[in-house]
Amino acid sequence: MNKTIMIQGMLLLALTMFFVSCAEAETPKQTQEKSEKVSEKILKKTTLKPSKKLETNSEKKVSKILPANYLFEGDYIKIHSPNSTGWSVLDKSNSKVIMGKKDNEGSYEAKVIFFPIYIVEKKEFYDLIKNETSKIKNDKRYSILSSKLNSTEKRGYPCVETKQILKAKTSPAATGSLIMQINALYCKDPKREGAGFMVGYSFRGQEIIEDIDIQADSFIEGVQFPSL
Repeated sequence: MNKTIMIQGMLLLALTMFFVSCAEAETPKQTQEKSEKVSEKILKKTTLKPSKKLETNSEKKVSKILPANYLFEGDYIKIHSPNSTGWSVLDKSNSKVIMGKKDNEGSYEAKVIFFPIYIVEKKEFYDLIKNETSKIKNDKRYSILSSKLNSTEKRGYPCVETKQILKAKTSPAATGSLIMQINALYCKDPKREGAGFMVGYSFRGQEIIEDIDIQADSFIEGVQFPSL
C-alpha cells in the first residue's frame, strides 16, 4: 500500500475519532482495520500500564473510574488523565487511550492516539496536518465557527497545534444546535522513526465553554516522554 495513503488513513482515523461520537458516524471498516494493523505493528512496544487498580463503573462495566490526574505509565511515555473528577476509560490499546466524562454542560473526551508516519521534513508534516484537518469543511454535517493551526517546537520536537469550534447542522425538527470544541496537538514521535502521536481534548454541548483552552492545555501537558 502507498505510504502516503496509509499516513492519511491513520490521520483521518485519529481525526474522525473526535467526530464519531458527536454525529454517530462510522469510520469505514476496511480503512480502520488496515490502519490499526499498521499502527499495532509499529507501536507494539507502547504498552500502557495503569499505576494502580481502577474501580469499575457500576453503570458501565467496561468503563473504569479514574482519579484526577491518574497515571498511565508506558515503556517510555507517561499519560495522565485530566486533573478533574468524573472521567472513565472508554477505550485503551497499545496505540490509544480514550477517556470521557459527562456533566450538566455536555460531554468531554481526552485521548492519546499513535499513528505511523514516514514524513521527515517539518514543513511537510505541518502541511499534512493542515490538509487533513481542513477536510472537515467538506463535511456537510458541520459548519466551522473557528479554526486555528500553529506549528510549534516548544516540546523540543516538531508539533502542530490545532483548535477548532464546530457547529453541527441539525434538521428542522431538532431543538438546539450541538457545539463541538476540539483542541489537539499532533507531533512526530521524538524517540521512534516512523511514528507520530496526537493528544486531543474535546467538548460537545449546547453552549461554548470559555475555559476549554485551560482544560485542554492541562491535559496535553500531562502527556510526556520523561527521559528526553
